[in-house]
Amino acid sequence: MKEPICLIIPGSPFLADSRVFPTLGIIRIAAVLENQGYPVEVLDLNAVDNYEAVVGEYLSTYAGTFVGIGLTTPQMPIVEKIITTIRQARSDVKICLGGSHPTAVHASHRRAQRLGEVGRAHNAMSRLLEVSDVIVAGDGEEAISLALAPNAPKV
Repeated sequence: MKEPICLIIPGSPFLADSRVFPTLGIIRIAAVLENQGYPVEVLDLNAVDNYEAVVGEYLSTYAGTFVGIGLTTPQMPIVEKIITTIRQARSDVKICLGGSHPTAVHASHRRAQRLGEVGRAHNAMSRLLEVSDVIVAGDGEEAISLALAPNAPKV
């Protein structure tokens, strides 16, 4: 049997109602993984105020070693706190970031590299690389299989 995969939906406290915009991307990734035979656990932290405690408690019983987190740009501060909690609780967990923020940052960074620029895109990409083990840019349906590999490229 394959190891369980945890996918985290971070909260969006900047929205008046965090349930207005469903997080279909990460749910689609869950469906792809289930079709590949992985048991998938989705931790939805929308409207959860004590999300760091919830993540810590969840990790105490989580049997897997892979956590995927989908995020938008405004969620980055929350995701960094979630990652800190994960790293403190389980040093063996591989953290994968995906979603619109990593995708936009990756595209901006590649463009800046082509133009020989160093600035905001470089700093944002450096931060993503610093806090995660692997980044999925673009549609994750195919890339998630690569991200799960033990020798996965960083991006």
